[in-house]
Amino acid sequence: MRLIIGLVVVAWLSAGLGQSQAATQSSGSADGAPLVIPLTGARPPQPPVVSMGTRPPAPYVISNPDWVRVPTGNDFATLYPKAAARQGISGHVTMACGVLASGVLTDCKVASETPPGWLFGDTALRLASLMKMRPLTRDGVPVAGAKVIIPISFRVPQPAETPAPAPSDQGMPPPSAAR
Repeated sequence: MRLIIGLVVVAWLSAGLGQSQAATQSSGSADGAPLVIPLTGARPPQPPVVSMGTRPPAPYVISNPDWVRVPTGNDFATLYPKAAARQGISGHVTMACGVLASGVLTDCKVASETPPGWLFGDTALRLASLMKMRPLTRDGVPVAGAKVIIPISFRVPQPAETPAPAPSDQGMPPPSAAR
């Protein structure tokens, strides 16, 4: 009796299948020719199917926004967190927003806030409603879907200073009246 092991069996064995699944037997036939009998159910392992599904493209991040409307200094002073103003605390916020085709900011989220707990993040989100930018365009048509990262620094509002009166020149007329 002779045993014949083919290359396929060796490959199956190297793939970790047991000998009972992968072995083939052979026994001599009446005419002396080898008889190969594969064991049933022995199949080579199939590679796993990996789906290469389509991933949506990452949103375009606008790095140099062209602002149409921004909050004024008066807006900042009015919305400045009251407790922080009383304590003389300044802050910084970075927020990330989506941009609609109209240029209006949407889905704004605070990415960082320093110092935490003084409501600078909430104030920045309120200021976002006062902002508008020129939207991203494709082939001259405004499109939605871009993102913008907006850093905002808050400085303690200072009371308006009135200029000191100019010293009088001993009764001399102003230079424009001297002509």
